Amino acid sequence: MNRPWVRLLMLQLIIGIGTPASGQVQSIPDFRFIRMSGAGPFSPKDLKPGKKTLFLFFDTECPHCMQALSAWNDNHAAMDGINAVLLTMDPPSAAIPFLRNFADKIIAKKHVVTAIDTDRQFIARFLPRKYPSMFIFSEKGALLQYTDEEKDIPSLIRMIRKK
Repeated sequence: MNRPWVRLLMLQLIIGIGTPASGQVQSIPDFRFIRMSGAGPFSPKDLKPGKKTLFLFFDTECPHCMQALSAWNDNHAAMDGINAVLLTMDPPSAAIPFLRNFADKIIAKKHVVTAIDTDRQFIARFLPRKYPSMFIFSEKGALLQYTDEEKDIPSLIRMIRKK
């Protein structure tokens, strides 16, 4: 069986079990991820207050993730002035080359955090449906928009720019 399909199937099975009828998380939950830069852990306290936050959950073998990151890369200026977290469960040896290939302009930004979910918390706490999953949270941490479709990126960009 092809690895991306196995991961996607597992993700969908996990989500299907125990997902509340309301869908995704409604505010930024507690979490602890590891920064790919080697700068240690990353948690909600590391998000700059008063800024919208984008979480983009991806898998390095997901074709839709490649398209989504390429689209964000083409619109990288939309990420200025927000907290942006690019997150995967893949090891840095796979994630770093993937991000260099599909998101080079994004990862060059100082305020963008690339992180790994080594403890497998994201799925249980954020409740994504599939890869790629993109969450926009307000300045106060409330969910503004969730999508797992790369075609919705223009809508996310409008949400980010909206005052």
